[in-house]
Amino acid sequence: MKIKSFLKKFLKILATDRVFYDGECYSLIVPSVSGQYGIMAEHCNCVVAITSGTARIKTEKEEIVAFFSNGIAKAENGSVVVMVESAERAEDIDEAHALRSAQEAREDLQRNSSRRNARSAEIKMARALNRLKTKKYQ
Repeated sequence: MKIKSFLKKFLKILATDRVFYDGECYSLIVPSVSGQYGIMAEHCNCVVAITSGTARIKTEKEEIVAFFSNGIAKAENGSVVVMVESAERAEDIDEAHALRSAQEAREDLQRNSSRRNARSAEIKMARALNRLKTKKYQ
């Protein structure tokens, strides 16, 4: 018996600087404001706000673990489009750079500067820590 094509869906992941992924997949799990959000084949139409964190893309040949920064995902009629600020495969994450970024953010938070600078440091810290967490899934 042949596996029907509806078990797959078309996925396009766009980062601000490049196309991260363009092809078929079986499932997608993205970090959202309410936790991990899974989108399978034949999923109902939806829009999901993506937060900084670990995403998983299952294809016929592999499972891709990646870091996504803030963005949005739209599932409609069997295809999904994801637009994020940045996307990196776990194996491409520079652990030393992420550790430096986390340390810089800690130092910025300890300076007790303006509310705007503190929020910027919190965002930088969250991105660095989520990159490190994603790297560990590799």
